[in-house]
Amino acid sequence: MKKRSIIACLLTLVMLLGMTGCADQPANNQQNDPTLPDNSTTDNSNTTQPSAFPADRAISIVSYNDAGGGADTAARIVTANMQTVIGQRVDVVNMSGGGGLEAMEYILNQPHDGYTLLSGDITFINQYLTSDVPYTLDDFVPVAKVGKSAPVFFVRSDSPFQSVEDIIEACKANPGSISIAHGRVNSGPHVTLKSLENLAGFESSNVATNGGSEALSFVLGGHVDMGISIPSTISAGVESGDLRPLAVSDTERLDGFLAD
Repeated sequence: MKKRSIIACLLTLVMLLGMTGCADQPANNQQNDPTLPDNSTTDNSNTTQPSAFPADRAISIVSYNDAGGGADTAARIVTANMQTVIGQRVDVVNMSGGGGLEAMEYILNQPHDGYTLLSGDITFINQYLTSDVPYTLDDFVPVAKVGKSAPVFFVRSDSPFQSVEDIIEACKANPGSISIAHGRVNSGPHVTLKSLENLAGFESSNVATNGGSEALSFVLGGHVDMGISIPSTISAGVESGDLRPLAVSDTERLDGFLAD
């Protein structure tokens, strides 16, 4: 929990500092300080102190994933620790409609007062994948990085496929015969899968789901041959021996349960 608390403190600190520019008056103005000598002046350019974050209502962190997925879990870890640090209620709001566009549009329509934050990553590239989205990158300001998304290809432990190469060979031998579950269309895992298909020159049967947790259930239930999701979604299944990770979509191996 120590690492999680550090992450939450970082997020809270950055958010508090971000509120400084919204204050009507500097919190520490020395121009009228009676302790200064007569006719003395001070440079106030660096004396503004961050204001305390108003605690008159709850802070909302909007996740464009369904409950139970890796991104949703990360948001809930952060919010649980934020509440301890700042003594204020922080809610996670799930809005998975429209491939994440529902959440993005909701954020844009809220007052820009620091009470509504977005937790997400790949949704920001939707403007390059779809013809019409109601936002641009300039409409948002990044606050803090709380994790790294590196989708992992995985199968059930009793699967005959021992590697991604086995999957590719089977797909090339019989295009479309191998089913692979991913999150929603244009999610990080889906984009990763399509990139691999283009690079390796094969065709699988893509199975879109509501998120990583549903893709996981499809694999465990034997409904698909393989799944792709982020590490936190499959960690319990790997540790229990129910799942076999095949490859991680990163330039280097991940620490912990995917080190091998």
